Amino acid sequence: MSADAACALLHAQRAASAFDGVHDFLDRVLDQGNPPLTREEMGHQVRVLGGCMWPLISEVLQRTRGRPDWALVEQIGLAARLHAEKASLEFTPSLGFVRRLALLILNLLERVEPDLASSADARRSCPDHLDPRTTALENV
Repeated sequence: MSADAACALLHAQRAASAFDGVHDFLDRVLDQGNPPLTREEMGHQVRVLGGCMWPLISEVLQRTRGRPDWALVEQIGLAARLHAEKASLEFTPSLGFVRRLALLILNLLERVEPDLASSADARRSCPDHLDPRTTALENV
C-alpha cells in the first residue's frame, strides 16, 4: 500500500469515527414513529447536530478538494442560514429548525459515508418538503 493510499484510508477512518453516534440523534429527529421532541430535547439536538455541522462541511470540502458541486454550495448556504438563525438572541429551537438541521447533517454524512444504509430509511420517513435536495426546504 502506498503512503498516499494509507494516508487516505486513515483519514477516512478518522472522519467516520468522528461522527459516530450522530445517527442515533438523526433517527430520533427524523423517524416519524418517535414521540414528539420536547423543548429540552430540541435544544439538545441542536447542540449535538449543530456541533458536527461545520466539521462535516470541512470534511466534505476536503474530499472535493475545494471544488464543491452545486448541491454542496446550496448545503453550505443552508448551514450558514441555520447558523445565523441559531445565533439570534431570540432563538428558540423549533421542530422545523431541528429537522432542517438533521436533514442537512444526514446529507453531509452521505457524502462522507456514501454507503450509509440508514440514510435511505431516514429519508423515507421524512416528509418530502423537508428534503434538503429540494428548494421547498427553505420555505419550511
